[in-house]
Amino acid sequence: MVPWHNGCPCCLGVYAPVYPAAYLRANLFFSFPLALALAYTLARQLWWLGNLLWLFLAIFCANFFIFRLCLPLFPWLWRWFIAPGQAAYEVEREALLSFYSENLHHTRQATGILIFISVLERRVWILADSGINAVLPPSTWQGLVGELTRGIRACEQGPAIIGVVERIGALLAQTFPSEADDRNELADLIVRKPSDRLRTGHSLVIR
Repeated sequence: MVPWHNGCPCCLGVYAPVYPAAYLRANLFFSFPLALALAYTLARQLWWLGNLLWLFLAIFCANFFIFRLCLPLFPWLWRWFIAPGQAAYEVEREALLSFYSENLHHTRQATGILIFISVLERRVWILADSGINAVLPPSTWQGLVGELTRGIRACEQGPAIIGVVERIGALLAQTFPSEADDRNELADLIVRKPSDRLRTGHSLVIR
């Protein structure tokens, strides 16, 4: 948990998803034309007398296997093959799941808040519990989301996260001032866990 002097618990979730369908589309996109070109070139160079289809299939399978191993190492390459709208849906869904799985809805005044960062899509979600939403409009977080997103895109993740956390703390301190019986309602821990959505995804949760 990232505690503030006003006692509102915050959870920072950093998520790195994997999209199997995007992998497959990217793999086919690169493997198929390369196999065609190589099959045609090798057939001419080797005076291939057999069925060209079998040569193409052999090369295609080899390409497919190689790209399957290599593409996960280059997320900037295959992320362009994510279906439109899928990234936004999956990030929102994972943010909601993280909010409840980390028990941010189990606070005394319903003042839990989640800062959710999806690394691949460079998307940010800020989710607040009902106690905060009752006094602050959802538009409150739009500027902070934009600030954090710009920091991530500029490779200044650390300063951007710290700045947003401090600004949220200062903002909530005005609405939820410190009380004498404030306590740490969630355990302080860092958890690296498998994604509930995709077995190959992972997340880093700081509470």
